[in-house]
Amino acid sequence: PSLSYSSLDGNELATIPHQLGLAHSPGYPLYTWVGKLFTFLPLGDVAHRVNLMSAAGAAGGAALLFGIVLLLIRGGSRDEAAPSFRVAALVAAASGALFFAFSTTLWSQAIIAEVYAPNIFMFGLTILLLLVWARREEDRGAPRHADGASIALFGLFALVFGLSMGAHMSNLALVPAFLLFIVLTNPRTLLQPKLISIGALGFGLGALQFAWLPYKAGDLNDPFLAQNTPDNWEGIYNYTLNSFTQFRWVYPLDALPDRITLYFGLVLDNFRLVGGLLALVGGWAMAFRRPKAFLLLVTAYLAETIFFLEYGAPDIDVFFLPAHFILAVFAAFGGYFLLESASRFGRRFNRGALVTPVLVAALLAIQPAVSLAQYWDDNDQSMNTGINDFYVVAFERLPENSVLQGQRGVFGFDMFYYPFVYDVRPDVEIPAAAGPGLPQPESDGPVFTTTPGGGRFGGGGGGGFSGNIGAGGAWYWPVMAAPVTEEGTVTLSTGLFGDRTLTLYETRDEPPNLFATTVASANQVDIAFGALTLVAYEVTTAEVAPGGTVHLALYWRGDWASIAQSTISTQVGDAPYVETHQLGFGNLSRYLDEVGEPAAGSLLVEEYDLIVLSSLDSAGHTLRVRSSSAATGEAEAEWVELVTLSVQN
Repeated sequence: PSLSYSSLDGNELATIPHQLGLAHSPGYPLYTWVGKLFTFLPLGDVAHRVNLMSAAGAAGGAALLFGIVLLLIRGGSRDEAAPSFRVAALVAAASGALFFAFSTTLWSQAIIAEVYAPNIFMFGLTILLLLVWARREEDRGAPRHADGASIALFGLFALVFGLSMGAHMSNLALVPAFLLFIVLTNPRTLLQPKLISIGALGFGLGALQFAWLPYKAGDLNDPFLAQNTPDNWEGIYNYTLNSFTQFRWVYPLDALPDRITLYFGLVLDNFRLVGGLLALVGGWAMAFRRPKAFLLLVTAYLAETIFFLEYGAPDIDVFFLPAHFILAVFAAFGGYFLLESASRFGRRFNRGALVTPVLVAALLAIQPAVSLAQYWDDNDQSMNTGINDFYVVAFERLPENSVLQGQRGVFGFDMFYYPFVYDVRPDVEIPAAAGPGLPQPESDGPVFTTTPGGGRFGGGGGGGFSGNIGAGGAWYWPVMAAPVTEEGTVTLSTGLFGDRTLTLYETRDEPPNLFATTVASANQVDIAFGALTLVAYEVTTAEVAPGGTVHLALYWRGDWASIAQSTISTQVGDAPYVETHQLGFGNLSRYLDEVGEPAAGSLLVEEYDLIVLSSLDSAGHTLRVRSSSAATGEAEAEWVELVTLSVQN
């Protein structure tokens, strides 16, 4: 996709590289700089190009895993002279790399602007360089003095390790594993001041990237990040090493069984039972054949899993990706061990020497194919264009010199993207983009918002307001809405990161025309959704261009007080995204409190423009509607087809 709500901060991370700005804590300088290079690609829009960095990072990480497995197999097998060795090693390494590449968590991060897939590349490169250095030391007999090539390799490893912190700071957890492996590889390393100095210099040069933070500290427009502006030593520490402390070590000991169960569930989601068993076999085999590498990987694995088992982030699955990488290495090594064992077994029978290893090779090869088929639909976001479609239309239609309110800081970059990257509509004032304070609009033009009610984060995408619009102050008239909620989600949450809805409202002093006593529409349907009934609907046009809008009016009847929290959803075609809003777009409860009950027999009217996804092909697509229960959050009925729209370029 381009912009997406698949990540809490992905739209910020899609925008900041183009600006060469400062991302949220801990800053991600390396990610920002490499992302800037990707913005020059002549493919799609800027956000899509930054997404491609994640794709490249995931693919590169899988390729590095392939290289790591080959390196560990070679020199650790008794059958290296056998003709079948190379084939077996390639099959095992390739199956492990592809198994990891098509695992659901890595795949989900490979298609959006996020730090986790690029970090997997840096993680894998760091591990590979350390193993290459160790192989050279072993080949030289772990001498007292390092030669030039050894020093260069060690310095390069340290440099890449330092740089990797600009992809994810959690890589610092690998330090104990690295130190243990270095000492085990060559205990005399501690007596080589030149090697240690070059390593320290390389790591220091990599870490020097964080000088970017004070240089760009003035770019922050997030009020929460600005509390620790990195313009001095204390600010830099709080912005980096001391960031997200509210998520660390948050679970008591009695919660660990549930956390461990959650983790093993994630492992099975990504690798299934077959992958888990292969990893156990591979770890056992590596412990005997490559004990030093085994200790490196298992120590790194424990550091990653223990820390993140106690980490309270809502999207915890992505933090285990380095641990998944290590499991995939073990699984690939286990695959080679099985191939090797099958080959020996087969050689005992002259007529079936190849049958057993071929069967094992087929078992290994089929695992990535199964993952590819299993997770394709979950990670296919080719139709996820709702955010871009919404803001393209919004910036086209906003009146001259109007004001656009929305979320602030990190979660407002869906709204900031087009003004920041493409400089669209400079006449439209966006106070949330101005700085970390609470600037008041300078324009006296009409005011529009994606965050009705002035919620802390707002409901325009990544967070906040989805309940009733509060009493007093302005009223919010719905103008248009986009399908950005994934199909299957029928409730609206009000947590810190909130729902996935996107609606443009106009702010007015008077309440919206929420009720009508009659309806002139010829489309009388009288369809019951539990306690709520759709009486009629109007669609102004049956023809629309992809990315365009249709004007929709829905007329509802019911017991207003009891159904005020009901959720309405619309869907066009077979796109896996729906437009979702609360009945009356959040105005109903306040209207009943302040304006009063409508006349008997009145119908609630929802009238707005509905975005039609630009990803829909030119054809007839059915417009559907359904309602969800306020009490249970479950759909009251199946989708009801209203009309077929002719989508034509």
